[in-house]
Amino acid sequence: MSNNTIKTEKDAKQALTLKNQKMTKYSVGDGLYLYVNAGGKKTWAREFKFNKKSDVIRFGIYPAMTLKEAKQRNTQISSFKNQLTMVNKNLPTI
Repeated sequence: MSNNTIKTEKDAKQALTLKNQKMTKYSVGDGLYLYVNAGGKKTWAREFKFNKKSDVIRFGIYPAMTLKEAKQRNTQISSFKNQLTMVNKNLPTI
């Protein structure tokens, strides 16, 4: 693990909160992150923008959800977000 990046299951297991921080965010890629709070709880999350607003979807706890499962869920969320974006572009404005 280097520069707050998760590449393997071992990286996820070893992820810790950085000193003097309430929350540390580790990038996995494609908008997927592993958040680690000061108590050591690890949560998988997807960051995204929709209608020019930033938001986060938290969808799993590590180790109950593995890195592989988190990547699969992230792909599903990304696909759903893309579908919503397409629908939203086709809606008439009132």
